[in-house]
Amino acid sequence: MPSPSDRFYLLQLPSRPAWWGDLGNRLTIAGLVLEGEGVPVTILTPGAAVTEENVRRGLVLQPTLEEWSDIIRASDDPSVFILDETNGIKAIHRKTRYIISGDVQQRVWRAYGFKCFYCDREMGDVQLTIDHFYPLEQSGANDETNYVSACRSCNKQKGNMSPQDWCKKMDIDFGDTQLHIAEAAMRIAK
Repeated sequence: MPSPSDRFYLLQLPSRPAWWGDLGNRLTIAGLVLEGEGVPVTILTPGAAVTEENVRRGLVLQPTLEEWSDIIRASDDPSVFILDETNGIKAIHRKTRYIISGDVQQRVWRAYGFKCFYCDREMGDVQLTIDHFYPLEQSGANDETNYVSACRSCNKQKGNMSPQDWCKKMDIDFGDTQLHIAEAAMRIAK
């Protein structure tokens, strides 16, 4: 954590630079900038000014107080938010209906040797998650036949990329990967 004398990203306010201690006093959250499938989306808080810079960056939305309330409530009970029905732009996607129990997570991690299947980094060096090898958005199964131990970084980078594209990007043989996942699924099911 930077010391109080460090600058916060060299942000220049009209009267002086912003300091770490200023965050709660001088700066407020005016919105979020999200990106999905290459489309930047700026979601402004009610009352925030729509600036030319926001519009230049891409799609700008300004949910009502009621809509923000739904977004905040859903952060505790996540789901999919489609912010542009016409173009199918998905800004926030959570998978509560696909929650994997702690017991199953432990069995998956054990089946993969407590390391990330994609980058081979071990639990303790990285935070492990469970990846759906075939993304749920692409009709992937939500069971041990589709679970892969993945570090948070690899899981996030993969996102909903197709397994074939992901294997190509990671220089992993797709056929060997499918065999390995099938073998791991048998160990997980025991």
